[in-house]
Amino acid sequence: MIEIFKLRVFRTLAECLNFSKAAEELHLSQPAVTSQIKMLEEGLGISLFDRIVGFARQRDRLYVGISSAVLLILVYSLVQGGR
Repeated sequence: MIEIFKLRVFRTLAECLNFSKAAEELHLSQPAVTSQIKMLEEGLGISLFDRIVGFARQRDRLYVGISSAVLLILVYSLVQGGR
């Protein structure tokens, strides 16, 4: 069973595309956000985000994975209200 909290974390991370910014918005630590996403990914058996490693001084980039696009649409329809 997927918890609503994990879906909120997923939605916020998908909007921010940055673990630290999502953590700040959710009033959580960055490791807590990472842990929630990891548990959600393991529960679903899919990778929710594509991580592209940056070169030189570029930061790593985070993208919503194709496999999670449908989940994101469902989350927006299920998880309403404040974050």
